Amino acid sequence: MDLQARPLQYFVAVARERSFSRAAARLHVSQPSLSAQLRELERRLGFALFERTSRHVALTREGRLFLADAQRMVAEAARLNRAAREIRESELRLAAAIYTVLIPERTALTERFAAAHPEIRLHMDNPTQVQQFIRLRRGELDIAIVIGLAARSAEAAGPDTDALSEIVLPGDFERLDILARPVRLLVPRESPLAALDPVPLDRLAGTRVAMLGAYHGAELIDAISLPLLEAGVDLDVPAEGNAISVERHGALARLPAVSLGWFAYGQDTEAMVARRVEGLDVTTELALLRLQRSDRRPALDSFWTFAQDFARALA
Repeated sequence: MDLQARPLQYFVAVARERSFSRAAARLHVSQPSLSAQLRELERRLGFALFERTSRHVALTREGRLFLADAQRMVAEAARLNRAAREIRESELRLAAAIYTVLIPERTALTERFAAAHPEIRLHMDNPTQVQQFIRLRRGELDIAIVIGLAARSAEAAGPDTDALSEIVLPGDFERLDILARPVRLLVPRESPLAALDPVPLDRLAGTRVAMLGAYHGAELIDAISLPLLEAGVDLDVPAEGNAISVERHGALARLPAVSLGWFAYGQDTEAMVARRVEGLDVTTELALLRLQRSDRRPALDSFWTFAQDFARALA
């Protein structure tokens, strides 16, 4: 579909200029191209638009009758193009893994932005983080809202890093960190460990601890499990090894459980309390990712600026 209505634009321009060469110069096209477009338009209409001589160009009777309608169609095409541009510039395609809806700061960010910018249409999708990385590179997303290892990226981690790790954020994106949370241990309130904060690693020797599954990526799993294994901890990965299920498993089985600190079970409750562990220095961050490019649409920059202010308010 030609939203520019180019043949009609060419017709109106020649009718105004009474010259093919002047019309071509004003439209920044070659005269042969303009002439060819008008010949094709005349063929489709079934009548000539211009009387051409070597000295002047004049509208035919049919051309004069057709001119007003053509001018209206050119004006309408311009309006349609403005409308399409406004839609493109006011649309924002966001993505976040479905579990992030349980993170209050994530939902606050998107909901507050939507309330502050009703003119921008938000489209929110929930693919996995790996899929978000892929779709960002394809240009199918504007911004990904993700959880990643603090100050780590696949680029910084080195060539041996799993390129499809959920938790190691690719280094080829621009990144805005919103909020950081340390990895902690959820401990049943009745456990003697609940009285300790931080919990010394040696106090965990022989203790069974619910641990995250490999789903979260080797970088995160190794950073957490190696200190615990060296301290003699018995790591127990439940059937569902995602962060939410591990926290729930610990609460139900009355076991200490590794917590990323983002979800409901990761907060102090009647059943469990969160405790730091000495020597377990692992932090994850809620972050935004976008392509590193200069030709960004205003809606994208508006969200990024809003998120920067949001992050400063949380600090």
